[in-house]
Amino acid sequence: MKWLIGTGTSILALIITWFAWQYPKTPAAPSPQSSGSPVADGSPTSVSPVPQQSPINSLTAGEQQLVNKLKPNLLTSCKGRSDLEGGGVVAAVDCQSVKIGPTKRPLVVRFPDIGSAQAWFRNNTEGFVDKGSCAGGYSLGTWTHNQMVAGTLGCSYTTDGNFRIVWVINNALVGVIAVGSDSSTMYTWWKGSASVCGC
Repeated sequence: MKWLIGTGTSILALIITWFAWQYPKTPAAPSPQSSGSPVADGSPTSVSPVPQQSPINSLTAGEQQLVNKLKPNLLTSCKGRSDLEGGGVVAAVDCQSVKIGPTKRPLVVRFPDIGSAQAWFRNNTEGFVDKGSCAGGYSLGTWTHNQMVAGTLGCSYTTDGNFRIVWVINNALVGVIAVGSDSSTMYTWWKGSASVCGC
């Protein structure tokens, strides 16, 4: 009986040896190296690159400087208007009005000098007449802040039936165009929003 068990064990060992010789163990393929940055313990970590999504309408450096000057409690969510830059306008943005009034996003532009600001104002108020009342629908002249002349102001209904206010803030070299549906609402809005920048 002992002989039978010993013989069986020997045969089993021979079979295992034969299988090992016939089918040698295939070495494991080396794992691909990670391109990630090593972590604190020195082992690499795999980091999938995430492409940066560029904004739909990113601001240029000049436009960003202009936006940084605007009061966020008056104008927000500005978008660049590079199509309106040049010819005396160094930066232009459309912004959302925080307060109710304009029916379109007000346009804000910045000038290199007061001469460019005055030329822009004349071009954008061509055909405006002065009837002495912006709230009444028609005005063309200057506006004051703290009892001092702050810049030029033009108000008028346009041929498409909208009401437009155009003004320049002299000391900031900034101009604004805002469009709404009626003069009374827009003038009320303008009185609270004329100093759009914290310059």
